[in-house]
Amino acid sequence: MASTVRQIALVAVDDGPRSTLEPLASHLARALPRFEGGAAESEPYWLDAYARAGSRLVVVGTSNSAPGRRIESAARRAATRAGLPVAAIEDYPGNYFEVPDSTTRLLIVESAFSERVYRARPGTPPPMAIIPPARYDRWRGKARKIVVPRAPYTVLWAGQPESNACVATLEWLLPRFAGLPVKLLLRAHPRDPAFGGRVYSELCAHAGIACLDTSTEPVEATLARQPDLVATQFSSVAVDAGFAGVPSLHVLLPHAGGGVLRRMKGYDIPAVCDAGAAFLATGGPRDDPLSVALLDPQARARVMARFGALYATEAPTVQLVAAALNDIMS
Repeated sequence: MASTVRQIALVAVDDGPRSTLEPLASHLARALPRFEGGAAESEPYWLDAYARAGSRLVVVGTSNSAPGRRIESAARRAATRAGLPVAAIEDYPGNYFEVPDSTTRLLIVESAFSERVYRARPGTPPPMAIIPPARYDRWRGKARKIVVPRAPYTVLWAGQPESNACVATLEWLLPRFAGLPVKLLLRAHPRDPAFGGRVYSELCAHAGIACLDTSTEPVEATLARQPDLVATQFSSVAVDAGFAGVPSLHVLLPHAGGGVLRRMKGYDIPAVCDAGAAFLATGGPRDDPLSVALLDPQARARVMARFGALYATEAPTVQLVAAALNDIMS
């Protein structure tokens, strides 16, 4: 593949897709380019770019933002128009989207869960290959132990872009910390309109819980603060934390994260919860998630063992991605 490095066009816009394609770019000794709106949303832009680079393959992400989808869609349509194969690599189960007048030769998904999601949609999905995400290769093979919580406890909140859903979830979750010596690390999503504000810290103050906003620091720095648990709706930060030995609790209220997940992804339970590799709370009257997710060592050990199996935590996977892409270039 080394001789064709420059002939592989890499296109990803949102942070998640960029994190997904970054390991491939590094494997190819390439920088992952950035694209803004405007010209990059048009097919002529991409037709010219492919012609100048002598592209033989176009690899795209699966962005969720409106600008990201417009840019990646234009790149895919132009590739099909130019007779170039297109491969898509999902950054989260369910994020792949069909583009009219474009053909995807290969969709790389993270697990059998994703494969089921796409096969359940109307129409025929593209050919799929299951490869655990290479975006986590930086964690793979490194020694880690399951974090053993000790009071005072540290819980990392990892948010989504939808402020109202985050607020509703925290309003349900924070009272359940009552009586526990807990400090919260707040990590807002960069596309959250409340990012950089005081909405979440004020919720914590109202609940009498100490907090620290870590939204602007790298996820590695936040994990170095040694949280005992990640609480989230369905943030991929929970997967990063899992590689560091930190279990996660996914809180999916029907009027908040649960509804957002169903609307955006088309399913009700995230892959990591479906596999028993994370804890789940849905706001039911008997939900007492912290007694298990934070305080039950046997339950935490079971969850983390399943996490290791789901995400293939020992060996890097970028070589598998490169080999799959090489097959459709041949």
